[in-house]
Amino acid sequence: MRSFIRAGYLITLKEKKWTANTQLKKVSPLVLGLLSEKEYQNPLLVFKKAFKEYSIKEFDYFISGMVYFSMGIYDNPPERNMISPYIHLTKMLDAAYLILERRGKK
Repeated sequence: MRSFIRAGYLITLKEKKWTANTQLKKVSPLVLGLLSEKEYQNPLLVFKKAFKEYSIKEFDYFISGMVYFSMGIYDNPPERNMISPYIHLTKMLDAAYLILERRGKK
């Protein structure tokens, strides 16, 4: 996951060189998953938004926290919001799949 996060960050740095914006017909909400129609059409927006809200270091902290809390019983709740980074990671995985799928068709 750490490598995926870093690769996603590099995608945002090279955003102008990549073209993933695809005009598609109306898409079923089931196909969209967590992505909006705009994000489905341009999956690079997902990475851009994720790294606008969280840094690589914060994603690393999130992953470490998830591993820590999943390995045992703890008395104190997490200090930070664990849901928002998870949603971003899930959306980035969906977007990465779309990017790979669309790049393979060219």
